[in-house]
Amino acid sequence: MILKTFKTTSLASALILTSTLALPTLAHGKTDWLVNADNSSVSFVSIKNSSVGEVHHFKALQGSLNDGQLLVNIDLTSVETGIDIRNTRMQEHLFETNKFTTATITANVSHIDYSHLKKGQSLKANISFAINLHGKKVILSTDVAITQHADDTLNVVTTKPIMLNAKDFGLEGGIAKLMELAGLKAIASSVPVTATLSLKKIPSKSNKEVL
Repeated sequence: MILKTFKTTSLASALILTSTLALPTLAHGKTDWLVNADNSSVSFVSIKNSSVGEVHHFKALQGSLNDGQLLVNIDLTSVETGIDIRNTRMQEHLFETNKFTTATITANVSHIDYSHLKKGQSLKANISFAINLHGKKVILSTDVAITQHADDTLNVVTTKPIMLNAKDFGLEGGIAKLMELAGLKAIASSVPVTATLSLKKIPSKSNKEVL
């Protein structure tokens, strides 16, 4: 049931996402960052029969932020709906993970300068990002809050759900199949996706170290 609504996410997204998910970078620096998967999440809500909503997420994602370029990979085989058979059906019939194992989010966030943030401070920004899911690429935008938690840790959180539409990613057939298998009358083709990304600073090596 949940599976059907979810397809639009990945995205999620996503990811999603992302989310996003989407993250910013130092506008005046070359510091590299890695996504801390243990403290990050991409979740989505599915709605079946027009009234029953359920929250799902992906258990595996990884990413990096290098020179203003954000990359987040979401493992679609890690979708977790709370029911094993539903996970399997979503993988096989919605995402078709035998052909598309990963959803990818990319964004250029070099225009965002959060280098002035002190521990506990945050800022808000709007970013554009691309999500590649099921062989389709879609450009979207979202509002995020960026918080400095420590000298080497940043959190980027979507402040509003990102709406993903199954039609944009060619997932209508998968939704129809999930409805058939679960005996449902309807599954929403648009789903809200939220993302929280925790970034860990990776100090750049100096030229001397490289030599």
